[in-house]
Amino acid sequence: VLLVEDWPMGSLKLVKTGLVNETCSDNPSETKVLSGVEFTLKKVKADLSVDTSFRAITVVTDSNGEADFTQLPTGTYEITETGTVDNYILKSDKYYVTINADGTNNGLKDADGNNVSGNTIVNDLPRTDIEILKVNLDDNNEKLPGSTYGLFEKDAEDNLKKIAESTTDSEGVLRFEGVIPDKEYTIKELVAPNGYYVSENPITITYEVDRTGKLV
Repeated sequence: VLLVEDWPMGSLKLVKTGLVNETCSDNPSETKVLSGVEFTLKKVKADLSVDTSFRAITVVTDSNGEADFTQLPTGTYEITETGTVDNYILKSDKYYVTINADGTNNGLKDADGNNVSGNTIVNDLPRTDIEILKVNLDDNNEKLPGSTYGLFEKDAEDNLKKIAESTTDSEGVLRFEGVIPDKEYTIKELVAPNGYYVSENPITITYEVDRTGKLV
């Protein structure tokens, strides 16, 4: 008599998204799903060292931003991001999931043991701040507070859409935080300081990413 026991196998589905808006925008936490991001899963021992007897599995996120790892035996697994897309920054974080004896799991966790909400891993883009000093045209040593500027980008119909506003401080400085690459920004004055005219000379600026992933 041959007895065959079917051990339950587990699975994990994670979701990959990326931030899309500037930090200074009204909705800085908005995301989109990212397809084509590569994740690698390895089995680990109790001390979290890699179990070399298990062959690593690599999965790429689909059009819904999902990566499915299936047919996983009981044990603990380490998941890392091993390939990214577009300008998104490759995450170096390690994540873990434990497959229980009945094939269930308790969700994706970070290296500190905290639950990853919705099994969703969010990537960010390279960012920088735009800083402008407002001075008197006739006397560059005179700083001008109280000047309000808008940060704009072009929409699908090539019209300027305002992303954010910023007003110069007591030192004449204004800042737009967390702008991102490959966007053409237009900066123009909306409200001038008392006694001055609104500037009719908008500024256009675009940032690109160099080979190291930094904005230039």
